[in-house]
Amino acid sequence: MILHINHVASDDDVKEIRQAFQACGIPVSFFDHLKTEVRAIVRADLPDESLALLSRTLDAGGHELHPDRGYPMVCEVKKIIRETVNCTDYANQNCSMPKLLAKRMNVSFRYLSRTFSNSEGITIERFLLLRKIECVKELLGKGTSLMDIAFDLHYCSVPHLSRQFKRLVGITITEYRGRIASERDCRFRENCLEPCAYDEFDSPEESGTDSGNEFAEPRRMLVNA
Repeated sequence: MILHINHVASDDDVKEIRQAFQACGIPVSFFDHLKTEVRAIVRADLPDESLALLSRTLDAGGHELHPDRGYPMVCEVKKIIRETVNCTDYANQNCSMPKLLAKRMNVSFRYLSRTFSNSEGITIERFLLLRKIECVKELLGKGTSLMDIAFDLHYCSVPHLSRQFKRLVGITITEYRGRIASERDCRFRENCLEPCAYDEFDSPEESGTDSGNEFAEPRRMLVNA
């Protein structure tokens, strides 16, 4: 995503803008000072809340934040992709993603693709692949079979799905499943090993009850006559 910050007059302004990005926890991959504005390129998945926080921080310093002109269109493209590739209904789509986006946005896919790439730094196809991989992870966590995942997410075969997963995630599906199982096992052990909290008179010795029968009558105290 490309961000433009206006009302930049000096190097001190540039320094202040850099500090605003750092204060908001927004990493910048490219930062350029162009006369009266600063152009910054940030990661593609920057949430709207972070943008709003950055805008308020810059406004306080007398600067004005302007996302790329194609930003509203890019947001709508992301929304359509997320809604379409939702792990359940994607297999029911009767047209390809380029045709679907062009129809929904009422512009050519070529224009959409160029606008998206200029704004986000990645292609629509790449964003779609990353969203599909997130769905693969969700379905693996639910125990869905690879055959069903490949069908639901329009992969031509299970090997194709496995290769793409390894290339984008960095580990195999088998290794990812192993991590899921290990995490579940750790959570199970933590729950089982949690110490029981006893009240002051919960132990059988202190409560005076028979440990083998919770309804046993209290032991009677023998008093010497």
